Amino acid sequence: MLLIALLIFALAAAAQQAPQKINYQTVVRNAGGAPVINQNVSLRFSILEGSAGGATLYTETHATTTNAFGLATVQLGAGTPVTGTFAAITWNSAAKFLKIEADITGGNNYTDLSTVEMVSTPYALYAGSAGGAPPTGAAGGNLTGTYPNPTIANNAVTNAKISSGTAPNGQVLTADGNGNTAWQAPTAGGGNTVGFSAYLSFYPQMSTSYQLNGYSVNSPYYSDGNFNIATGVYTVPSAGTYAISAVVNYTLTGPVTNNIGAGQFPSFEVRTVSPPNIMALGYIPVFNINYSLTIGTLPIRAPLEGATVNVTGTVVLAAGDQLALYYNNDGMTLPVQIFYSSFAIRKL
Repeated sequence: MLLIALLIFALAAAAQQAPQKINYQTVVRNAGGAPVINQNVSLRFSILEGSAGGATLYTETHATTTNAFGLATVQLGAGTPVTGTFAAITWNSAAKFLKIEADITGGNNYTDLSTVEMVSTPYALYAGSAGGAPPTGAAGGNLTGTYPNPTIANNAVTNAKISSGTAPNGQVLTADGNGNTAWQAPTAGGGNTVGFSAYLSFYPQMSTSYQLNGYSVNSPYYSDGNFNIATGVYTVPSAGTYAISAVVNYTLTGPVTNNIGAGQFPSFEVRTVSPPNIMALGYIPVFNINYSLTIGTLPIRAPLEGATVNVTGTVVLAAGDQLALYYNNDGMTLPVQIFYSSFAIRKL
């Protein structure tokens, strides 16, 4: 029966990153207890997960030669891999056990010697104490100031340090009060905002209720990416208080030949798409008189031929809400033509 005395030493390193190796030394003895001197021997190591009978995470072999005292020295992680990879071992996931096998003739007829739990090495103890403590003193490199609260140094962020294609064209990176970041369009003043500003020109005439669409966000207007210019729908990116502003310049495309109904109030309104809740509203001006004549009275109730309607409001919205600008004819069939309209929503 083989007799091998095993000694494991892991030496503390001066490097700042843990080396992917563990020093291992063993005095190899034969069955009679005498050191095996200046002889080729084979060693096989397996790292097990959780217990001495746990799953094998990694196995490697070493062919080495003992010295004049029967001492063999190897490095775990630097042998010939059999299964797994040493670098992929998650050392902090559970306890680790080292299974040791040997063939003192230098062949592949391994004998199972022992399985022992791997405990802290000097390097690990160093990292868990002073070596792993937060840095102190003056910061350097890409940082300035002092630890533990340094700041990014001037000119530290360069194109070479930012991956290409990760930011939308012309937008800036912003953060809210909770630290959530998002790419947003810059405002004209050089800051940033959550929201959009868009416009329509010479919109087709409408004789029924309609959702306005087909906007443009050309400069000086802008979009934060949550406004769909084709559909005219804005999807709220984050909960908060938002200011709504829309201006509609309209005209009637034909003369008024009949009074509109007493209960009809045509308007432009910003509302949620589903369910349709009104967030802000502006009425089309209506000329409403009852004029006495010598032959009777002349009641007139009709919209003005042309005017500017302002739709404004400040509302609290939830993330995911969808809003759009609508024309609500409220039963009025007179054709309405928009010559120009602007539409904006901005988070306060």
